[in-house]
Amino acid sequence: MFLVPIVSRLAKKFRLVDAPGPRKVHKTPIPRIGGIVFVVSTLALVLPLFFLDNKIGQSFRESRTEFIALLAGASFIFMVGLIDDLRSVRGYIKLLCLIVASLAICASGATLHSISMGSWFELETGWAAWPITILWIIMITVCMNLIDGLDGLAAGIAAIVCSSIILLALWTGQAAMAVLMLALLGSVMGFLFFNFYPAKIFMGDSGSMFLGFMIGAGSIVCQSKTSTLVGIAIPLLVMGVPILDTCFVVVGRHFLERRSMFASDRNHLHHRLLDLGLHHRTVVIIIYAVTAICASIGVFMLTAEGGWTVGLLAAGLLLLLSMFACLHGRRSYEILRALKRNWAITLDARKQRRKFENAEVRMRESKSFHEWWETICIMCEKMNFQNIGLWNRRNGEYVNTCLWNAPEGKFTAGKIVKLNLPLKGNGATEWELRASIWSDDYLEICSRKAMLLARLMDEFPPPEPEKKAEELDLFSYTKSRFRIEEKTGGPANTQTSKRPTQIPTPLDIMGVPVVPFESYDQALECIEGTIESNRKSWWVAINPIKIYNAWHKPELLNILRQTDAGICDGVGVSITSRILYGRNIKRCTGCDLFFKLLLLTSRKKWGVYLLGASAESNAAARSELQKKYPDLKIVGWHDGYFEDSQKVIEQINSSNAKLLFVAMGSPKQEHWIERHRQAIDANFCMGVGGSFDIASGGLQRAPKIFRVTGTEFLFHLITEPRNRWRIQKVLFAYFARVIQEKLFGFAIPAKSHRGCVK
Repeated sequence: MFLVPIVSRLAKKFRLVDAPGPRKVHKTPIPRIGGIVFVVSTLALVLPLFFLDNKIGQSFRESRTEFIALLAGASFIFMVGLIDDLRSVRGYIKLLCLIVASLAICASGATLHSISMGSWFELETGWAAWPITILWIIMITVCMNLIDGLDGLAAGIAAIVCSSIILLALWTGQAAMAVLMLALLGSVMGFLFFNFYPAKIFMGDSGSMFLGFMIGAGSIVCQSKTSTLVGIAIPLLVMGVPILDTCFVVVGRHFLERRSMFASDRNHLHHRLLDLGLHHRTVVIIIYAVTAICASIGVFMLTAEGGWTVGLLAAGLLLLLSMFACLHGRRSYEILRALKRNWAITLDARKQRRKFENAEVRMRESKSFHEWWETICIMCEKMNFQNIGLWNRRNGEYVNTCLWNAPEGKFTAGKIVKLNLPLKGNGATEWELRASIWSDDYLEICSRKAMLLARLMDEFPPPEPEKKAEELDLFSYTKSRFRIEEKTGGPANTQTSKRPTQIPTPLDIMGVPVVPFESYDQALECIEGTIESNRKSWWVAINPIKIYNAWHKPELLNILRQTDAGICDGVGVSITSRILYGRNIKRCTGCDLFFKLLLLTSRKKWGVYLLGASAESNAAARSELQKKYPDLKIVGWHDGYFEDSQKVIEQINSSNAKLLFVAMGSPKQEHWIERHRQAIDANFCMGVGGSFDIASGGLQRAPKIFRVTGTEFLFHLITEPRNRWRIQKVLFAYFARVIQEKLFGFAIPAKSHRGCVK
């Protein structure tokens, strides 16, 4: 008791206090590190007992493995809680620490290996002993932590639980456990004098987690000596209020409110009693009384035999459930409704995702404005849109150019959600998509449909039609077909310019499109067709590390989706395709494609501009490449260290280069090309990373055996372990997500790709 004032003064001196807040019932700052009192007083009394030369000391020494693990684990959990009080620790980290401490208890030999009730039955847990034990300890610790919401509540419940375990230990002849719980009870009672309403100090997470772990693990140690049902039933009954309170709150929080289980709220039992108008002290005493009644029932179980033991346990549980049913009855009904709602939303989300993915596939195969609009209308019809229209901005006003309406009579009742999506086409024309979504159930489903439509527009903005937008008036829908009408009413010309290159249909590799080229020759043929037709094309090399970075950098993901072709640069991409679609993508590495392109350009006499690397590396690369390809026409070059991009672009354009290779490293080179793509006149742009350094001889490529087998990453990891491990360690997270997508996601089915046409 004398420790509490000392700890309180230290907490106030160093401002280690709990400030008032919306969930708090106190109005002034209160010291929050009272858990130190439990640890110091308990350890100060228990540790010397190991060295006593009497029956108590002998009892401690006989079970020293279990008690050392118990005290060490509790001290570790106390330190975690203390750090949480001082600096805040994430919920999952505290959970991991609890698992580690619980494993120490299991390793000491204290587990729920069997539960028996006289000659009635005996349950052997077998391999499940460790998981059940860990779950029990974590449950008791978390429940004690969450019930600590009113002055004196957690400390009072802990005192009653300790008293019950003391009686159980004495009844079963476990003197050491009785003394340990007696020491803990003394520290709790001394603390409760200062913690009862109005509290002068709080135990904090350090105290509640220490008490919870000592009670949970202590009850396991006690039960493991007897293996009786009573050994686990008494702690279960006495901790019934915190356990049921936690279950109701966590289930309601997760299913009803759909928030994190670790989030805080005011739905606990004590908060509900306060909301009924009861006084703070009255609420605490009511919960004390219920806990004491359950403890009394547990004590009676010690003397009961046969069926009376089960009957008393059932009576105690029925008492607890009745109390919670009275206070949470309506909430239980709300939770059932929430489960129904969540299931309906989940099923609908899966259906809408499949429809969206089908639309993505159609979009990638669309060649004209008509096909683009047709794909949108088909998706909207399947998603129960009421109507959708495309509006074109003309002279500062929006004019309706395309419109689709659902068949008459399809939607007679329900809610209508309207949305406007501002768009911008590939050209200078600005668009706005206006849609109405019908729903007869949950508005959240409508918002998901709107999100999928917006995502489709982000990935596939409206292409520029061959006819000017002023000549188009209406897209109308019939059950059999889509048609375009002009102002005069005659059919409009739906032909539009082809895509920049006729490349195979890309596969969606974890959100990034990758083109499944059959060979380097096929890729070269596509590039040759692009240049000879005087079109523009931007290619990028895709590997698992770049995909992983794109998940965490939305701007990079958007860039990768804007490119005209993503090539399979890493064997991990090919493996991903095999896992998701059962289809292998042949590798087409950026470095090899770079050298093959240089051979092609030397034959075609096309101009090449080399941008990037250091000045020395760039010069050495030009010299070596000129020796290797005597007919190569290098019309310009610049190192990668410059500030005036506009000046560099002017040099590129004045050189009349057909191909631009940028070696600035990923993702810098992709960002630079994306920012200046429209201003660059070169027909073909591609980031080539360290290819200039390889060409100059400054960077060693992996031996051919590694390149052929696609295991260059192993070669680089062996030769540069420190640098490469920092980069390649993300592969574990990447493939974990790929497997998760395979098991729980809905991948786009593989389809045969279209051939390239010059």
